[in-house]
Amino acid sequence: MERWAKETDAKLKAAGLCDRLLTRAAVLPGEDVDDLAHLVEQLHGELLPAGELERWLVDRVAGSLWRLRRVYAIEAGLCENQIADMDAGVKPVDTRRSELQRLLARAYGRECGNGVAINQLHMYESAIERSLYKALHELKRLQAGRGACPNAPAALDVSVSEG
Repeated sequence: MERWAKETDAKLKAAGLCDRLLTRAAVLPGEDVDDLAHLVEQLHGELLPAGELERWLVDRVAGSLWRLRRVYAIEAGLCENQIADMDAGVKPVDTRRSELQRLLARAYGRECGNGVAINQLHMYESAIERSLYKALHELKRLQAGRGACPNAPAALDVSVSEG
């Protein structure tokens, strides 16, 4: 683990990310820090931030996309685990789409009936997506304020209350 941490820190430093929002904490063992650095570089090229706040918002977008990628892998893993845990009497998975769809539906049904992992994962995914869209919206608003993005959405504050 120590070797991985040192290698990851060195790669982040080389990519110019060590003093920014995205640090080693964003990269789990088994994930490729070069992929994260490439994503950040690509987004900075596409979104063209100016100033520290805009760079931070682009990093926030990159972090959200990075975490969403992880969510999809977790969801696939949950389904695989549920399929593997099914009774041994179930015939082996046929790779034809309809058979696989039936097994995935059973896996989801089991998971949702016996636990809350899938539900919690979907709530986590929704929170990440809200963070992503909020950062993109704020970035476009700031860019419009400096004339760099003439078609930015207007700021809109929405609050929901029970009652």
